[in-house]
Amino acid sequence: MIKPIDLSNKLVSLKIFFIFFLILTGVLADRVFLNKVSFSPKKQNNKILGESKNLKKEIDSFVETKINQAKDIGQSVLGETTKFLDETKEKVASSVSEIIYDNSFKKIIDQIEKLPQDQKERIKKDLCQ
Repeated sequence: MIKPIDLSNKLVSLKIFFIFFLILTGVLADRVFLNKVSFSPKKQNNKILGESKNLKKEIDSFVETKINQAKDIGQSVLGETTKFLDETKEKVASSVSEIIYDNSFKKIIDQIEKLPQDQKERIKKDLCQ
């Protein structure tokens, strides 16, 4: 249930006065500071236009420097990546060769070793020709 505001209470009157005082102070401060701070577009534009060529040169130089640094870093990363891939390729090729030997030729040799001596020598003779 909503109670109506009792304005006879001193505390309520003080609160309303304080809120009104804050609003009035804000409005006055806004008007005073807005009038004191005057923007002079001509002065700022002249200053900016005079320095814009130097600023553009500085920005272009900065951007050019960063682009060159990025290219150097990119080339370094590319070189390291290529080196890593070459090393990995060599390791993989070596392990694949070992796997192929272990799974195929070694089994054949093991079977040949189980043969009698005369058949072993015959196979060696046939393979060496």
